[in-house]
Amino acid sequence: MKEAYIRDFNIPDELIKFIGKSKIYENNGHSGAKTLFIDKDEGYFIKIADKGLLEKEQMMYCYFSSKGLSPEVITYISSEKDYLIIKKISGEVASDKNFL
Repeated sequence: MKEAYIRDFNIPDELIKFIGKSKIYENNGHSGAKTLFIDKDEGYFIKIADKGLLEKEQMMYCYFSSKGLSPEVITYISSEKDYLIIKKISGEVASDKNFL
């Protein structure tokens, strides 16, 4: 993963406070959103996308995490863009080439 800098992503102050002094790394996946890994505690991911594009995804994460089937949503903010922070879970990524 390549280290990233918070100033390059126009992240809202509320999320900057959550990230604090933790390092962040670019970790783009397959969803089309910009994805960063936050190296804090056991790890978090922040997804950044155009306004409205992550709303349904965060609702699905909330539902499935309540059933123990997906990561926990830490916060979702929709301003000029959508920002979704989810907790990292252990295991392999389902889209890994070994599973496809």
